[in-house]
Amino acid sequence: MVAPRNPHPVALAAAVVAILAAMAVGVFLRLHDPLSSSVVPAEDPYTHMALTREHLRDGSMDPLYEGSTMYPPGLHALLGIIVVFTGQDLYEVTRVGGAVLGAIGVLGMGLLLSRNAGLAAGFVGALTYAILPELVFRSTMMSPTAVDLALVPYLLLCLLEVMRGRLGWLAGAVPLAAYLLFAHPWLFGVLAVAGAAFLLLTLAIGWPARREQGVSPVGFAATFAIIGVGIGLALTGCGGGCGPGFDALLDLPLQTGGAVPALIIAVSLVPLALALFAPRSLAWLTKATGRKHHPWWLNAAFAAVLLGALVMVSRPAFANGLPQQVDFGVMTGRTVLLLAAAAFVLLPFHAKPVSHLAAALAVATYPFVIYNPLDSEFWPHRTVAYLCIALTLLVGTLAGAAANLGSWLVDRAAAWRAKRSPRGDKDPVVRARRVLVAVPALLVALAFGSHVYAQTPDPGYSWYRMYTECEMDGLRDVADQLNAEPDAIIVTGSWQAKLVLAALVDDASRVWYKAGYYYSEDQRAPMLRGQSVKGADTYVLVDKWLRDEHPDADTTFLESQPWQPYKTYCSDNALGNAKLRVWHTGVDGQ
Repeated sequence: MVAPRNPHPVALAAAVVAILAAMAVGVFLRLHDPLSSSVVPAEDPYTHMALTREHLRDGSMDPLYEGSTMYPPGLHALLGIIVVFTGQDLYEVTRVGGAVLGAIGVLGMGLLLSRNAGLAAGFVGALTYAILPELVFRSTMMSPTAVDLALVPYLLLCLLEVMRGRLGWLAGAVPLAAYLLFAHPWLFGVLAVAGAAFLLLTLAIGWPARREQGVSPVGFAATFAIIGVGIGLALTGCGGGCGPGFDALLDLPLQTGGAVPALIIAVSLVPLALALFAPRSLAWLTKATGRKHHPWWLNAAFAAVLLGALVMVSRPAFANGLPQQVDFGVMTGRTVLLLAAAAFVLLPFHAKPVSHLAAALAVATYPFVIYNPLDSEFWPHRTVAYLCIALTLLVGTLAGAAANLGSWLVDRAAAWRAKRSPRGDKDPVVRARRVLVAVPALLVALAFGSHVYAQTPDPGYSWYRMYTECEMDGLRDVADQLNAEPDAIIVTGSWQAKLVLAALVDDASRVWYKAGYYYSEDQRAPMLRGQSVKGADTYVLVDKWLRDEHPDADTTFLESQPWQPYKTYCSDNALGNAKLRVWHTGVDGQ
């Protein structure tokens, strides 16, 4: 077993301060957007708020819409725990919680790289993770992606240690994998592809045995089992709350019942059984993955192959145009992309487990970003966030390799000075080394830091903030009124209004999305009669989304009895327009 070298206390203290500073930068960037507006961005956070409120109200985890499947419950379960144990307002937790998750992820990336590629790599990796625009963007909204970005670095850290044979790290790997399975089951598809790429790269290139130990058979088997069982459970649906798993998210219907998931789980446990009961059958793994140092020409040949593969995969995509909403200049910054590409191509020269892991994650995500094999309108641009994990690891390992090269050069200079000095004095150079090894990391950070932050994307998409501040104030007022009338219902003609009100009203079952209500008296009459029998009020909301998505909707029925104007919000006095109008039946004098 190869023991990690203990860093100098001064270097360790400097690294800790640097990583904490990176965390502070990450929090600052992630708080800029939510503190600029009281409106929670995007749509996913409202779904999780609504599901959280419903769970806290009646203990259920039912779908938000009739006929829909259960959303993976991991995130709204987490939100419920936070609200219960802290007493904080759910809306505010959702609005600023992404910044906290971002800080957790920055720390995790710093720990992962510091432990596996050196302190310089840890600092650069943490800073990169803190400022990459797409990571900042995805951490300003409370969604499963933000949870993934926070926890995946810790899962990867644990799995790397487990593969080395340090099975005590299973105490971290297993619960992290279990939670991520219930938060975002499709993540295990990415991990599976990355795991296969990791094994192929490791068997083909390996790493110097004098620096890193080989893969432990038991550790490999345990890691294989964690990912394989995760995929199997996701396919059974238990990763999504025992509704459809990531096969449904990918729209890939499986007509095999439980056979495929059961087979995957069984196969994933085979290496573990062999490692426990026939350990010699996997002994080849240790020898194959902990090789001697390759000569430079062989490493150069491997690098040429990686360069050729990268060019062959990338050239058609960039020549024909990237998928919609994928823009590396905005999402990652081209400098980071180039540095990561250099780290990928030079992998044979800085080979170690974390470098192979970085390259494997890039192999698992990069093609799905630059192409659209699943013909999905959202898959490529959402996968960029996971590609950013790989880019960060690649840039970090490159910085670590640069620091090691600087250290080696200073060592050679110290040896040369000692030979020329009558007293063999090399202390001045050794002292200088402690400073110089950090220079490559600092230069790499400065090279792309301002460039990346300057290109933080402007969230001007129509889906990013569904309502303005004024409209959100109106929706809050409507939600307060509904909370004051426990039997009242409200009908919306847009899913956006339904989603936001469901997140704000104590009982989401009283918020109905019925576009047909605005077209057909046959749909309105039964609902009105039911509410009249209960002596309860009915509210109807008209907003900009109804007009945009259903321009032919007929709202003239609101001009006759029993409908009465309730409130008008965000009126434009000059034009006499209003962005949000609410009517009600006025039952019981309301």
